[in-house]
Amino acid sequence: MKKVAFFTAFIMLLAAFLSLSLFAYDEVQLVGTTAPPTIDGKLDDCYMKIHDFYTPDVSQWYDANDPDHKAVGEAWGTWDKDNFYCFFKIAEKDYSSQNYEAEAPGSNYSSMYLALMATLPVDDLPQDPYHVMQCCFNRSADNTLEWKYTGSVPEEFRDNSAEYAIYSECPFKFECINDGSYTYYECAMPWDQIDRTGTVKFVDGHRWFFNYIITWCDEDGAYPIVQYGQGLMNDIYDMGANMTLVPPIVVEEETAAPEAPSAAEAAPVAETPAAAPAPAAQTSDFAPLFVLLGAAALCSVAVIKKER
Repeated sequence: MKKVAFFTAFIMLLAAFLSLSLFAYDEVQLVGTTAPPTIDGKLDDCYMKIHDFYTPDVSQWYDANDPDHKAVGEAWGTWDKDNFYCFFKIAEKDYSSQNYEAEAPGSNYSSMYLALMATLPVDDLPQDPYHVMQCCFNRSADNTLEWKYTGSVPEEFRDNSAEYAIYSECPFKFECINDGSYTYYECAMPWDQIDRTGTVKFVDGHRWFFNYIITWCDEDGAYPIVQYGQGLMNDIYDMGANMTLVPPIVVEEETAAPEAPSAAEAAPVAETPAAAPAPAAQTSDFAPLFVLLGAAALCSVAVIKKER
């Protein structure tokens, strides 16, 4: 009986330890590009997928406004020395905006929010208030692109496209298009809009932080949100993605094809086909084995002690 209780306690502790990873930030290796995308609401080849909505880790999704996980879509990204580029696709037949020309967008109808930090959070907060970029943008009811800075962006840098704008034009490029089935948001956000101190170097290996929200119109005419992290709603960066900048993938040029062999050289020779290589083992493949080995070892120890 004691052995069973001890073994059960061990398994519970082990499960609790393994579950810690469920509540960690997502880790994303963001591959760069030497051919930046055109900001036109179309997915360019240079993008890499960051995730589909609600994957890879459902614990990163603050679902108070979409508890049934009805939102369907994708997030993509890439970068170069000047900008972070992002592309989003969300299923939305009836794109519905309620703002008009020179009126800033809001969060209670179709719109897109970004929440980015130049460095990783410390105790779920920005290391520096000037390392924060939060903005909202959409295509308004009269078919104009409207935007605003919001959230915890320092007050002197907040702006929108309304009457009291402090910028003569939007300091970042974006597009918003709906085709009757999906809404596509695309944005090129300059690094100097994310880091307003001018001290952060956005180069290979740099780590920073990524959150976003999309408000969309569902089949019932309601406006749920898909929210990746809480940086926008609560200014607490306790969920979302740690992004690491990775250099572009260089594709080597193909070598010239060899000359065709002569008829004699091309005579068929019977060969035994090579066996397909076994798939590479992943770390997760060994997890069940480690648990079983650990359990077996503990049981063995318990039996040996009893025999003594």
